[in-house]
Amino acid sequence: MLPADYRDVDAVAILGMGGSAIGGDLARTLAAASSPVPIVTLREYDLPSWVNRHTLVIGNSYSGNTEETLSAFAQAVERHCKLIAITTGGKLREAALDAQAPVFQFDYKSQPRAALGYSITPLIGIFQKLSYEDARVIAQFDLVGGGKLGGAEVQSVWAADEVEHLAVNAGHFGLEPALE
Repeated sequence: MLPADYRDVDAVAILGMGGSAIGGDLARTLAAASSPVPIVTLREYDLPSWVNRHTLVIGNSYSGNTEETLSAFAQAVERHCKLIAITTGGKLREAALDAQAPVFQFDYKSQPRAALGYSITPLIGIFQKLSYEDARVIAQFDLVGGGKLGGAEVQSVWAADEVEHLAVNAGHFGLEPALE
């Protein structure tokens, strides 16, 4: 479950490289029209100066060991940002747990670029839970052709309560929050 104060932010920064950054770009695009705050995807070692304790920073790394993401996430910890990690494990998971931040951990054995669904699905759930995405926009977005995500059946048209369910109970999509 996401802490209630995560709704009270001035901006959202999604950290990632490769497929993890692409997931951030896609989720940002979906949320742009209805988000009350700017959402950016950062592919850098260092955070911009505007990232502060009023920023939600989402570390998104398939391996959990992406050097750029780890560097920027460590800076977000130092700046007392609101934090979330999306990963299969690695150092990102450990850094998030050490910071007592929510972790959406999934187990999907593949090349990172093949895990795009696992990169974007928790972001969509997080944004919906924070009221950053309009359920009508999400309803137009088919995550993966044929209604499959990592072998699990996924509805291509989601109602708001289904997306909120994802943010709260990610296990439906093979994801497990490490912290409640």
